[in-house]
Amino acid sequence: SSSLLFIAVSTTHAGLYVGGGVGSDTVDFKQSSHIYQLANFNVINQVHLSGTGVFGTLFAGYGYLNNKFYLAGEINGDLSSTTSKSSNVEFVNKNASSTEYKIKNSFGISALPGYQLSLNTLFYGRLGYENALFKSTTSDVSLANISSHKGGFRYGLGVKQAVSERVALRLDYSRVEYSKVQFSTLDRLSTTIKDTTISPRQQLVELGVVVNFG
Repeated sequence: SSSLLFIAVSTTHAGLYVGGGVGSDTVDFKQSSHIYQLANFNVINQVHLSGTGVFGTLFAGYGYLNNKFYLAGEINGDLSSTTSKSSNVEFVNKNASSTEYKIKNSFGISALPGYQLSLNTLFYGRLGYENALFKSTTSDVSLANISSHKGGFRYGLGVKQAVSERVALRLDYSRVEYSKVQFSTLDRLSTTIKDTTISPRQQLVELGVVVNFG
């Protein structure tokens, strides 16, 4: 009977599966700016802008279980509400500007190596690639409006708990280090040049439901 139970529960962890999840999405936008005017001034400015929101994900994959060792390949598509906003008010000339950064949606592929600790519980790691749409909307003349896809390395840990023969819950934590966004602007009146580099880093905490087809 224990062998039959093991086979039944193992089908939750092995074979083709699909699922969905929701959770917290936190993005840190590290912004480094080099502002200079020939023979006049040369300034480097670094700031961190961050935002926290909610994301939803759909995923599908195939898992293989050998004894207690696990390996799966998974694809995912995400939508996020996370936005970072900043504003600047210049009182002398009575000038105001605002800037908004966001990672609106993404898709990716990951490898999930793991270990089945018990009949119901599987621990796994995540190593993969994520591609996200980065958007910058600004009224600041020293910055730029951008809509660009950026790739990044995704890594993390998770645990999957079987609740029936075909259904499991999972808690997944991961981080994504995206490639840099770079651009330059020129103020023609003052001949001031600003080179800007933005490095997005994303942190995802997902609570998901997994349905396995065996």
